[in-house]
Amino acid sequence: MKDSSHLDEESSEKITDAPVKKTEKKPWSEIKKLIKWRETIGWSFVDVSNSTYITLMTSLYNAYFTNTVAGSSDISNTIFSVSQAIPTVLVVLISPVLGAFIDLHGYKLFFLTITAILYSLACMMLVFVKPGDYVFGAILIAFGRFGFGMSEGICASFLPDCVIDRECVSIVSGIGWGSGYFGGGIVALLLIYTVIMGYEDTDPDFPQRMQYATLLGGCLAAVFFIPAIYGLWHIRHSGEDMRDAESGKLDQSVEMKDSKRRASTLGNQSDGEPRVEGKEEQEE
Repeated sequence: MKDSSHLDEESSEKITDAPVKKTEKKPWSEIKKLIKWRETIGWSFVDVSNSTYITLMTSLYNAYFTNTVAGSSDISNTIFSVSQAIPTVLVVLISPVLGAFIDLHGYKLFFLTITAILYSLACMMLVFVKPGDYVFGAILIAFGRFGFGMSEGICASFLPDCVIDRECVSIVSGIGWGSGYFGGGIVALLLIYTVIMGYEDTDPDFPQRMQYATLLGGCLAAVFFIPAIYGLWHIRHSGEDMRDAESGKLDQSVEMKDSKRRASTLGNQSDGEPRVEGKEEQEE
């Protein structure tokens, strides 16, 4: 009787000697046929929209809020931290519940649009925040941050609907993320060089310039979301529901073909010509 260690050595040798199958990479001419370009472009504009908001907030408005709106005091950092922490906790708590609801009932695009309206409108409303209005400003920042956080999760759920083959998911994901970073960076540079360039924090016109920047940034975030609505308009269900629906249609088509085949077989048998399945036509 063989020793267990000896058996382990033999099994490990068999595993190592087994040939490793190399997966061949598909050429771009085949990959581009497996991508749903209308959905991919629309999905990319969702990233451009929310990246426009978050880039404006992180690169420009956060420092302005703590230094100018809240008065650059010890409480300013606390207020800003609370305005970031509360919506983050709410996103963590609400996202699983909303995700389960979407998986059951759909309405992905509806909820995604609500989140885009939330962060775009909150950004536009910052135009009314003046130095000293830190409570109102913190509330708007919290609402915008909540909308942005929820949009990130819902946006990711559209990814399976943008491809025909799962091998293309990483490519579409890269297109979306790249578009978001590129669009957000362009908007930040646009706002810096057209609205804020040449003004310092101590300038009396700087708060008004920042108000214009938030208004313009919120409008751009809303405008960039319009192509997303067009590209994702016909999607009503979650990715799992879409795949289940497609598999259901496939099962129905297979059943219809089987029923037609059985009906033709019975018809041939009734005419006295039994049909043998799998028999190929004789070659001449």
